[in-house]
Amino acid sequence: MAKFEKTIVIDAPPEKVFARISDPMNMMEDIPNAVDCTDITGEGVGKSFKTVYKMAGIKLSMACTYTEYVEDKKIASTFDGGLKGTTSFVLEPENGGTKLTVTCEYAVPIPLIGKIAESLLAKRNEREWDVVLANIKDAIEAGS
Repeated sequence: MAKFEKTIVIDAPPEKVFARISDPMNMMEDIPNAVDCTDITGEGVGKSFKTVYKMAGIKLSMACTYTEYVEDKKIASTFDGGLKGTTSFVLEPENGGTKLTVTCEYAVPIPLIGKIAESLLAKRNEREWDVVLANIKDAIEAGS
């Protein structure tokens, strides 16, 4: 299992950050390797959607479901399919803004990429999340 945690401070209140990250359609702008997001159903815990994510040039389809949903404080989800794992976003007020921490744990599809490439791919995905958080920060602070 690959695991990482990343934190960024966004100059906006938690409710504005939560509004951005709780809408799965924003993944298309925020996550560079997100290819598609469809079939969004439900609200809060149990909200689900399908997404396609490109890893090492291969498109992986996944079903995602919110497992925790605390307005303006936390969203946690599971994903299953081409990749399996969990993601959580925790929001904390900080100096008039919001500290956003993302934690992700997932199983790299070893047969897909080979054992040797596993750690390289995990590091690459972790670096991608620096870009994801910067994209979220930029979109919120720019008012989009």
